[in-house]
Amino acid sequence: MIFVFKSARLTICSAIFLTLFSIGGFVLPEPCLISAHAEPGKLEKAKFQSFVFPTRAPVAKISYSLEFFGRDGKKLLRKELVIAKGRVQLPVNVDLYIELSYDALENLQSLEQLYDCQVAKVSADYLDFGDNHMHYLTGFKSLRFLNLIDTDVTDRSLPLIAKLSKVQVLRLNKTNITGSGFDSLTKLPDLHDISLEGIDLKPGNIDKLRPIMPRLLAFNISRTNLSKKDAIILKDLKIIIDLAINGNKQLDNDCISYLSHLNTLDSLAVNDTAINDKCLPQLLKLPHLKIVKIRDQTFWTNPKHKTKYDGVSFVDIERLGSMPVEICAPLK
Repeated sequence: MIFVFKSARLTICSAIFLTLFSIGGFVLPEPCLISAHAEPGKLEKAKFQSFVFPTRAPVAKISYSLEFFGRDGKKLLRKELVIAKGRVQLPVNVDLYIELSYDALENLQSLEQLYDCQVAKVSADYLDFGDNHMHYLTGFKSLRFLNLIDTDVTDRSLPLIAKLSKVQVLRLNKTNITGSGFDSLTKLPDLHDISLEGIDLKPGNIDKLRPIMPRLLAFNISRTNLSKKDAIILKDLKIIIDLAINGNKQLDNDCISYLSHLNTLDSLAVNDTAINDKCLPQLLKLPHLKIVKIRDQTFWTNPKHKTKYDGVSFVDIERLGSMPVEICAPLK
């Protein structure tokens, strides 16, 4: 793969970012390839345009991918990373992935010049990004992936998110959302992957997502204090592949009955709940289940049950990382 950095007078910065990439300092988002019918050896045609960003500090890292064909006719992938500082060149007909920087919060208006570009993903994770910033993103009409993990947004931002009609993947982990505005998300016709891990979900609010449950492929509602009563909404899942309900201590073996019809379920996380090996007869009936994430010391009540099961792997999360349960628990 080829990585090219483009930005005016940023040779030194480019070298630094290339070094960071090589040692794992950051990872480019997965490319969304566009179809092309280019001549062998020719880079697919992309329409470039100049954009001017503040020069004091980078506003964002903007990446995109291009397919091109080698002399042997094989398709190759070229990834490019642009530092949004000063004058830069960006394609207007290729998917762009924007990762906002800390300095972006003071210069979000500079992103408005990209409204006519194909911005497919925006990440504002781990920034002091709040409701007062959200309106700057509503101009990205091609946005399919919105990452707001560990930001300051509340339910007041949900109606604005609903204006992004093409959003498919939504990350709201560890935000200040309680679910009072979840009904706004039902206006997103293509939303099929939503993560709410660590939010302070209020009783009854999850029911507002009922209209979109049948089309969800991935649903993370871990560590949200989901009650056993509210968990009945899991019955409305129809084509789910990846489901995380871990960290909700009220959920027990009775809740597994809510999943008995999930013939497409591939991965299930139940660690740090009251669910244990007594639910195995029901779990093992799920035809496509391959991975169940558990915590060994609490899931297995009968040592005889701790054996290998054809087609299903029970993964102890403590082997994935030695993290105490208390660290993962939601703040009270």
